[in-house]
Amino acid sequence: VCTVTCKWTYLAHEQRWDASYFRQIGLEELADEDFVRIGQRIVDPGTPCGDGLCATVAEEMGLPVGTPVAVGMIDAHAGGIGTVGVLNGAVNNMAYVFGTSSCTMTTTQEAVFVPGVWGPYYSAMVPGFWLSEGGQSAAGAAIDQLLSFHPAAVEAKALARARGVPLPVYLADSVLAKVERPSAAVKLAAGLHVVPEFLGNRAPLADPHAKAIIAGLG
Repeated sequence: VCTVTCKWTYLAHEQRWDASYFRQIGLEELADEDFVRIGQRIVDPGTPCGDGLCATVAEEMGLPVGTPVAVGMIDAHAGGIGTVGVLNGAVNNMAYVFGTSSCTMTTTQEAVFVPGVWGPYYSAMVPGFWLSEGGQSAAGAAIDQLLSFHPAAVEAKALARARGVPLPVYLADSVLAKVERPSAAVKLAAGLHVVPEFLGNRAPLADPHAKAIIAGLG
């Protein structure tokens, strides 16, 4: 239900596809076939699939035949489930899942519509709750891009490689060595402002033509 609701327009709160929508966008054949090609049985993440591992796959993986195989979900949303286990529960926390791209997700008991925010999607992350989310295409990738701009990038990469750590870890350790408290590290970048929209803006503007900005370089 996670993928088809967030990306494929499945109406999880009504447990159905919207046939009129698919006909409107020229995919009426999917509706005419009763959506057999994209899914007629939609289940929650974690639901066991079929009879588990078949004999061939079980042998290749060294696992017992019938080992349960769970229905998956979008990677960022799997990370967002962690908010449920934090103090005060899912409805009082926001997940920020950060990698090459980023996604910010929050859960509500009722559907909340916010301009520029994706959703709300029912049971897409936490069963029985509504998910609202936003994100950017370039997050960690934007940091990599910024680091590559620096004239000492090649030297820093060599030093990180010699220490056996990724470049961001090497740089973070170098910064922490210069300050008494981690919270003071941000002052070293005072006056430097970055709008990392190298690939446009996904949320809240949904503008593929948005431009990135780096201001404050000395």
